[in-house]
Amino acid sequence: MPHFLLFLAAVVLTLCGGHSVYAQQQNRLSASLGSDYSTGYYGSEDRTEIWYFPALLKYETERSIFKLTVPYLRIKGPAAVISAGDGPIVIPGVRDTTKDSGLGDTFLSGTYNVVPGYGAWPILDATLKIKFPTADKDKGLGSGEYDYSVQFDAAKPLGKTVIFATAGYKIYGDPPEVDFDNIYYGSLGGGYQFARWLNAGLIYDYRQGALDTSADQKEGTAYFSAKLGVKTKLIGYFVKGYSDGSPDWGLGAMLTRTY
Repeated sequence: MPHFLLFLAAVVLTLCGGHSVYAQQQNRLSASLGSDYSTGYYGSEDRTEIWYFPALLKYETERSIFKLTVPYLRIKGPAAVISAGDGPIVIPGVRDTTKDSGLGDTFLSGTYNVVPGYGAWPILDATLKIKFPTADKDKGLGSGEYDYSVQFDAAKPLGKTVIFATAGYKIYGDPPEVDFDNIYYGSLGGGYQFARWLNAGLIYDYRQGALDTSADQKEGTAYFSAKLGVKTKLIGYFVKGYSDGSPDWGLGAMLTRTY
């Protein structure tokens, strides 16, 4: 599921009059808890269900964001997950239909605001991300290897409307007897501020398959972001897959508290 895109959308949709969000920020810490469910066949005859429960810590400065994600993962079905959290990569039919759960892979990322987005300029962020293999690969919860990503996010507010895009490249660590392809991924989306406390929008995601036998991921996401108070925000979303590499459908929510 595209958690990083939903976070981007929730942030940029609070912009007003083309001013950068970074111009209004001071150093602050926030914590989030999420719940994500997805289901699909992923090219096999049996269905696989994935539950993903991330806990996030995020620290923001004037131009930088540092984020730590530690998830709990539960999977039921024949498929195995080699990466989750920034877009699940699933290998179909590699084990007997079973149910396993445990700690997922941990993600650490750092983002720098390259272009603040004043005037006619768009906002441009650059992100480096590393996946630590904390998931149990014997349970099919991860690959057991480190992964690395570089990503660029751009956003342009137009009054109450915002358009945004992501482009990235991911380098997979190869476990024994498996040779993953490094992949490109991207997204395009937009949203609208319906009220001071409510934003909603649509996102389309594309991600190359990590194996010659795995299909590319193509997904559409509808989301909303609602302020529940000065320091609390709720994000909800529904995902529809459009390829064998994607879930048939999924949904999730994330609650964030700023301190």
